[in-house]
Amino acid sequence: METTVIVSPSFAKVESVKKAVQIVNQAQGSFKLKLSLEDWVDESIGSKRSLDVLRVSRSAKGTTAKEPVIIVTGRPLKDGYFANEHRNCFLISTDVEETTYPTRPLHLYIAYNVSNCLPLFTLPVAQRLKLQDEVVHEDKPIGCFNDYCQTIRDIWTSMLNVHICPACEADFEAAGLAAVYMDSTSKILERIRKLVRAYDKAKRPDLFICHSFQDRRFSEKLAIDIREAGYKSWFAEFEMKIGDSLNDKIGSAIRRSGLFAVVLSPESVKSPWCQRELKKALDRELYQKNVFVLPILYKKCKIPDYLEEKLRVDMGGRRYGEGLAMIIERLRDMEEAK
Repeated sequence: METTVIVSPSFAKVESVKKAVQIVNQAQGSFKLKLSLEDWVDESIGSKRSLDVLRVSRSAKGTTAKEPVIIVTGRPLKDGYFANEHRNCFLISTDVEETTYPTRPLHLYIAYNVSNCLPLFTLPVAQRLKLQDEVVHEDKPIGCFNDYCQTIRDIWTSMLNVHICPACEADFEAAGLAAVYMDSTSKILERIRKLVRAYDKAKRPDLFICHSFQDRRFSEKLAIDIREAGYKSWFAEFEMKIGDSLNDKIGSAIRRSGLFAVVLSPESVKSPWCQRELKKALDRELYQKNVFVLPILYKKCKIPDYLEEKLRVDMGGRRYGEGLAMIIERLRDMEEAK
């Protein structure tokens, strides 16, 4: 089933919508999202008044929509919801999410909201409206994609364990939802759940990234790419807050992490902080008698004697992608060995 996702050409976070579409399309094969840049909603500066879903659905484009369309907007919705629908127009607002959690990945929030409505699109209108009117989970989020979320915090709580609960599964089966669409929805939710857990503060880090401040741009890209693969990276600039104890917080993160990556460059091998972190990691490796430290060669430098015998991942220049794949494969092996 093909569904169009519409954003205004002036929507500031169109890349986040593209990523959300990619997540859904790559997770399964029954739903196909197509991104379209159209001016259904005015996103220009100064047009940030609340948006009435009824007006959008009754607009010239809304009244001619033969199939359900998903519209992503940066404007708040008039009713205060994060997403709402009328007729064949489904609106998802990113306004509160961007204001409340500016550092969290917007594309996961969008993908989660998209997944809520996709299985409904395959049903007859009468069945769709009946399911929409029945609020299944009115209390705290239980991790079902049909949770009734009153706050952004509720949404992220639900996303951490998102699935189709038995009650909702029974309702969809009774409404006539084909098993193939149920399976595809579950695959989308499984992918979202894995990606969101990379941002779960309660989850132990999969990979600690030791780096020099001068190499922070490379290290930040690595940290983000690891999270985009569904693994939790620990990157100081993301985790440390004013007043935190460097020794305590970094020491705790090293002890809790699954693996320790040290970004090697002329700056990092001279850095007292990097040397201190690396010593803690090597001590743990020696004590536990298993591989813990992963050397990453970012720039040519004199390799420390205690890392000479270790196989290194070369991630300088064009070799970045190949090196990233090797690290992700190692993380996957570690996950499967649990």
